[in-house]
Amino acid sequence: MTHAFDQIGKNFGEHGEIRDWWSKQTSAMFDSRLSCFTKLFSNKGIKLNVTNNDEMIVNEAVADHGGLKLAFQAYKESNGNDSEESSVLPGLEKYDPDQTFFLAAGYTLCGHDASEALAVRRFSDPHPISSLRLNVLMSNNPNFNKAFKCYQKHVLNNELKCAVW
Repeated sequence: MTHAFDQIGKNFGEHGEIRDWWSKQTSAMFDSRLSCFTKLFSNKGIKLNVTNNDEMIVNEAVADHGGLKLAFQAYKESNGNDSEESSVLPGLEKYDPDQTFFLAAGYTLCGHDASEALAVRRFSDPHPISSLRLNVLMSNNPNFNKAFKCYQKHVLNNELKCAVW
């Protein structure tokens, strides 16, 4: 859903016609916020300029961030913002409902990136590698940090927090 409001989606009007519908001010503000995500990857020691998909990788990271933020808001609203009322899943009793939400979200992004596959992905897949995609996403999310009580300077609690929406 968040792709409708990104660097690609901004080029399509409400009926799918090609039209840049953002003002110059909106584009400049978006680009400024987008650069924060580029810094997030740089802070992890990742040089994005080694691939042909740098812009797309950042675009996907922004979409992941927006999607996770919206999903967490929807989850909280469906629970009436009362996490304690949620059911505990068997085998996950040691996790509270907010932690369980993030475990489930993280599970969807888990994967093993074999070196052979990375060579191909580098030019064909706009998403960051699985570990980077998951770790940057969660470490940039204040709700994740709160749920797991990640202290400042913890590897999963970025000092720099980025948001587009």
